[in-house]
Amino acid sequence: MVLGRALDSGVPVPEALRAYDRERRPRAQGVARRSRRLGAMAQRSAFPLVGARNAAMRAMPAGLYARSLEPVVGWGGRAGRGAGALGSEG
Repeated sequence: MVLGRALDSGVPVPEALRAYDRERRPRAQGVARRSRRLGAMAQRSAFPLVGARNAAMRAMPAGLYARSLEPVVGWGGRAGRGAGALGSEG
């Protein structure tokens, strides 16, 4: 939808693509950073770290975990921030 809005704006395609990139790049980079951090944590194999990670995950309330995902799954672009619909924006 973000790309569609940019292309539908009536500006030349190269300008629309630059606008799309300006809007999406910060979020995409943030998602990539978050993914790297979570992947690094999930791949820990040193026994004391694994135990601490697993205990922290068991102790985390489900609602807190769901809220921690909101920046990734709840983004709706300028026109729909906080929409909360996974995959509703493209």
